[in-house]
Amino acid sequence: MNRPILSTRNLPDAGFRKLGSVLLVDDNRHVRLLVAQILEAKGYEVELEEDAMTALERIKENRPDLILCDGLMPEMDGWSLCAEVRRCFPEDRLPFVIMTSMDKEELIGLSQQSGIDGYLIKPFRSGSLMQLIERILGAPSHGFSHGEIMIYDWESMRLADVG
Repeated sequence: MNRPILSTRNLPDAGFRKLGSVLLVDDNRHVRLLVAQILEAKGYEVELEEDAMTALERIKENRPDLILCDGLMPEMDGWSLCAEVRRCFPEDRLPFVIMTSMDKEELIGLSQQSGIDGYLIKPFRSGSLMQLIERILGAPSHGFSHGEIMIYDWESMRLADVG
């Protein structure tokens, strides 16, 4: 399987120490790449997967500090992946964050049942993403600011300001 490789080698903050590792799971390539760029520029090491089953295999090989996952994906959704991670690794409490365009009422019920640690409703700002990750991991983000970033959410056909 070809996995996109992102590098922060040419970004101004590439020399900063890594703040932690994030497994980013989303079936939308554009969202994966843009969110990965934001996280890498802030100092996080990012691994990318496009589906929950492949992500589960990667977690078995190398456990990340945090899992950031799309809620609605084919075959296995983000909540089911979280429940499976909790079942497979009961001794580890891997932080798990869902990104979704779902209505907040539906989201709260699903989130409580599956044991997620946080959620972001799409479209979201990069600042909201970083605040949530910093709160969960307890790591301040230092580094290059992208300024204003626009994410086009292909699933809901919305243009979102995330900077």
